[in-house]
Amino acid sequence: MEYLIYLLETIEARVNFIKENLTRAGYQLKIFSDLSELESAIKESPPELLILSSALVPLSDELKRYCQNLPVLIYGEQIPIETVDEYYRLGVRKVLEVDEKQLPELLMNAIEMLNRRLRTIPGAKEAYLTHGAIHSFSLFDLIENAYKEKKNLVVKVLHKGQFGRLRIFQGIIISAECPPLKDEAAVLKILQLSHGTFYIRSYVEQNETASIAASTLSLLMEARYLRDFSEDFLNKCGGGESICFKITPSPVGTMFKEDVETRILSLAQEHLPFEDIVWLSPFPVKKTLNTLNSFLQKGIISPDVTVEEPNEQFKEEDIQFLRNYILPHNSNHGSLIVLGLPSSGRSMFIRTISGFQKAPIKEIKSLEFTRIRPHPTMYLTIFGVSMDESVLPVIEKISDDMVACVFLIDAANPQFYEYTSYLINRLVNLYQVPYVVGVTNLGNSEDQSLEQIKKAIKIPSGLKVLPVKTDSFSDVRLLLNNLRNVIIEEEAH
Repeated sequence: MEYLIYLLETIEARVNFIKENLTRAGYQLKIFSDLSELESAIKESPPELLILSSALVPLSDELKRYCQNLPVLIYGEQIPIETVDEYYRLGVRKVLEVDEKQLPELLMNAIEMLNRRLRTIPGAKEAYLTHGAIHSFSLFDLIENAYKEKKNLVVKVLHKGQFGRLRIFQGIIISAECPPLKDEAAVLKILQLSHGTFYIRSYVEQNETASIAASTLSLLMEARYLRDFSEDFLNKCGGGESICFKITPSPVGTMFKEDVETRILSLAQEHLPFEDIVWLSPFPVKKTLNTLNSFLQKGIISPDVTVEEPNEQFKEEDIQFLRNYILPHNSNHGSLIVLGLPSSGRSMFIRTISGFQKAPIKEIKSLEFTRIRPHPTMYLTIFGVSMDESVLPVIEKISDDMVACVFLIDAANPQFYEYTSYLINRLVNLYQVPYVVGVTNLGNSEDQSLEQIKKAIKIPSGLKVLPVKTDSFSDVRLLLNNLRNVIIEEEAH
């Protein structure tokens, strides 16, 4: 199969060189000299790769739409760093800033790299697939980002043998199913899930028919209301979403009049956790919650609260490391920034590090933050920042007390390695603080995968790269204890 590539370029020498080399390598190339022709061609037949000269591409919503569904490579000479940042924020896969002599070699290498990625994913022309664990990922963040960026996505979740599916077109949820529920009721149930597996793929489509009448934002608001309702119920029970229930024997002759009550009570009798009862119930979330609340008030069920094991704590050597190497001299506080994609486990990392004190976590859009006291005499503010957002301006706003930074890299998403490499090296030059890299979602051959990632991402000298399970407090401790100052290699003049 020939891979179709579109090129936007007007300089004849470049066009001839690229055309000759791509044709020889077995690619099919179509050349365009203006954006209007290119846009029409993309609508008729989307390519596998889009190569654009920076001189011909304005920063615009049109470029953003290209990046939502196609891998985009932009190249040029003396591109301002602010423009490079903006390109990556819009979703460009790779930006090559090179002079005329370097351009042919680097351009060809980048094209081959991007197409190698496409070949590793079946059906890559139609979809770019990612997957991971829901507990390390925010479905709310995903939908909000898709809404802001007008993405086309299919999201599937799977837990306890039950699946749910959302279809998003131009950022709007247009259909959903979570058998036997459909549409609005299915959306609300899927958004309550905090465990299981998710699968996400993008797709290219010009028109879609919606079966959901409610707006996406109103569905998100209602889903958050239901989560608050669940938290109130769990507070009454004195436990978290993993709490199970004991069934009080009913008085002789007591029978339920409604099938709803019978079905939900049977799930509770299986000693299932609260979250699984809500997920496996065939009824809408609110009906299930109201029924459980009624059972609790009537004494039909009672919380089966088991004694929790003591939370893990920071050790004395951790405190000394923070005091001697991380916090400024004679200071007892600072900010730790945790950077990563939503699928990297960033949210779970913050929950794990704050869990030993059960510190509350607050969210503002895609920014998460909490405050912990590793020791009575010191405290750390933890900020979780998504790489999907305009990350550099966000970090600038919270950098005043920044004392260290953790990068979390999702091994299951290699298409973001280039951007991650750029961001690591950019931040290391901007902020002189200790850094460490944690790699999540590694496969079975952990050592081999780690070495491949180290080669793919240009890690500055002295920066440690370690595998990490973000729900493991010991892994989090180990990562923090490997924070190191980075050696910045000056360019030779």
